[in-house]
Amino acid sequence: MLWVYRWLAVGVAVVILVLLWMYPAPAVYRVEVPDWADSYDRLYQAPSMTLGSMALFQETMRQSRNFVTFSDYLHDQIHSYTLAEVPHSLWQEHLPQPGALPGTEQYFAPDHRLFAETTTERGLLQLVDSPGIHLYRFMEIPARRYDRYSLPTDLQYPLRSGGIWYGLGALVSLALVHRMPFDSRVASSSVGTASAVLAVMFVCGAALMAWPFLYNLADIDLSYASIIVGLLLATGAAAGLILTALQIRTLDSLFSGRDRLVHWVIPADEWKYHWEQRFREQRFTQTKVWIAVNLLSVGITGYIAFSAAGSWASAALGIAVITAVFWKLLLLWSWQRQKRIGASDGGDVLVGMHGLYNAGEIHRWAGVLSRFLGAELTVESQKPYLLISYAQLSGQYSAVTRVPMPYWQHISVRVPVPLGREKEAQAVAEGLIQEHGLE
Repeated sequence: MLWVYRWLAVGVAVVILVLLWMYPAPAVYRVEVPDWADSYDRLYQAPSMTLGSMALFQETMRQSRNFVTFSDYLHDQIHSYTLAEVPHSLWQEHLPQPGALPGTEQYFAPDHRLFAETTTERGLLQLVDSPGIHLYRFMEIPARRYDRYSLPTDLQYPLRSGGIWYGLGALVSLALVHRMPFDSRVASSSVGTASAVLAVMFVCGAALMAWPFLYNLADIDLSYASIIVGLLLATGAAAGLILTALQIRTLDSLFSGRDRLVHWVIPADEWKYHWEQRFREQRFTQTKVWIAVNLLSVGITGYIAFSAAGSWASAALGIAVITAVFWKLLLLWSWQRQKRIGASDGGDVLVGMHGLYNAGEIHRWAGVLSRFLGAELTVESQKPYLLISYAQLSGQYSAVTRVPMPYWQHISVRVPVPLGREKEAQAVAEGLIQEHGLE
């Protein structure tokens, strides 16, 4: 299982780097040269909307508002804010100079010297020793509202300044992980590959659930979708890791000899024939599964898109596209891996009482979730092979009961037999049948 820890460590390192890189400042301060005349004019302007109940509401509010002079309005505005004095040395160095155009704005970190003694989220800054009276409006902007403003990158993502240290830390971590020993036969098998993929999926799912709370953004719509997707991803990956751990235990017993009946090395010419037959069957089955997953994803996305709006519809569409691309890439990678196995100079086959290893693939029929069905020696085109059948407990949605119904999924495996070892293969088949009480 050490290679699983390797991939977990790699996934955790990458996720931590991404979370640090995308970590937003909890809040920033925005300082603006206020346009008092424009805000005063908007009080008495006609409604921006000309139709509907909202226009009627705006017009009613405008007509019911008591008229005040500009000087009274300015007096009320100034006294409604907390006033903070800024020394000449500070405003001359950091703030817009007196006479700056209304609407001019600047952004500052919360720990800036300008706000060292500020305890409010909004207020006015008075420039001390300035020519005339100059008041700048400031307000605190929380992270969830950053999308409404054009913030400088170094303020919005304060941890990016240490990018070089993150890179060095990642390289050191990967170098240490790379030195971890592991059994290459187990790691290169299908169950080893599945374990690595599931480990990365688990880390990604945990990250999707964690970032809204780490960033203090758990109350935005995108966070809800991220938490749900992350929970599904992490839960599915954890269940898959439990199942692969059982397969790895079976694989270890085969390699160690504790549960091994026979170990064959298939010659290259015989191996190529059996590989072509198996690859053709697997490619057809996997393509059907990929189409079924895409159809299900399109159906769910269509339902959400028509019944929801905004970020939920966008999130559903994004998940559908990512799912289709991810599974297609996984299939292409699996087929390329199978082609490399088929082009090899032969393959190892190990058969035990409770499982088998067939040149990278592991099959297990031990435990309450699977059962052995039979084994027989078959000859096809003068190429002998063992046909081993077993069943795994699975589930399928029932349109009648409207709940998932368990059923036994039958699986047949072609196990190549070297020429001249037919009697040994027949003894293995009989031993399996007798061990599982199928006589």
